[in-house]
Amino acid sequence: MKKLMIAVFVFALSLGLYASDKSKSSSKAPAAPKTASLTGCVEGSAGSYMVKKGSKDVPVTSSEDLAGHVGHKVKLTGTWEKGADAKSRTFNATKVDMVSESCHAKAAKSTTHTAKKTKS
Repeated sequence: MKKLMIAVFVFALSLGLYASDKSKSSSKAPAAPKTASLTGCVEGSAGSYMVKKGSKDVPVTSSEDLAGHVGHKVKLTGTWEKGADAKSRTFNATKVDMVSESCHAKAAKSTTHTAKKTKS
């Protein structure tokens, strides 16, 4: 009888420890968003800014004032956040680095053409 009581006690104790361990693992804090970067041309005004990356306009929020960077090519560092609908995202910039004072594409490189030699 003692052996049975000890076996039941050990089983109940191990079950309690297992349940306690499970509750700790499920209460983990959500992971912090990954830091990302975005490079493009700043457009907009009065607190409503976009960064043009190729043919896409990306909505941007920032802790820094972007007004002085309108028309500049910048590299933003920050995190992506879900937008108003399922397909849109907003970039939340925490750092702004100016890449160029202009958004215009660089002038095309000049190329030199050479005539091919023909065999005689």
